[in-house]
Amino acid sequence: MEDVTGELDPTRAIDSLINSVYHRLPFINHEMRDVGLGYSVRAVVVMFGANQRTPTPANPIICPGDGATGVLPGWIAQEFPNPLPADVKLPAGCPVSISFPGAKLIELITGTVETATGTKLDCVVLTPQTDPHKLLKHDVFLVPKKPLDERQSYRASFEVMVDGARKSKAWYFATGSK
Repeated sequence: MEDVTGELDPTRAIDSLINSVYHRLPFINHEMRDVGLGYSVRAVVVMFGANQRTPTPANPIICPGDGATGVLPGWIAQEFPNPLPADVKLPAGCPVSISFPGAKLIELITGTVETATGTKLDCVVLTPQTDPHKLLKHDVFLVPKKPLDERQSYRASFEVMVDGARKSKAWYFATGSK
């Protein structure tokens, strides 16, 4: 599996790939154990190799991570295919995701991204059921429709049904600057 970006600085390239929906998927796939990075004057390419014998993690995979700081406030790079509805234009906010590797059925009950003062952000909700390109299998994404404020704390929370069992997770992260 590979991710390709036109961003030429390797650090910014990785940030832009993780700060999207579909291009984030190999980074949060627990089976991807081998990673290679190459770059030229035109693109940065990240190659991933899977290990099928990797045990399924007991806990969900979240991104940004709990307590993460310096999170990019906005999603600015175009992604193809585009998972966002036509009325949502970039820049949008940093996608917030939770993944349940190995799950057969994930259904979102509630999901929020909110400011430190409790203001809930208007988000696009992407689940295996609502994903327009059917690329999400074990993942739920909340994408704020506007960029997040710089140097601010946010709380993400999800309540989902995973293979018939109710699960919930809440965590905090903080943005950096652009």
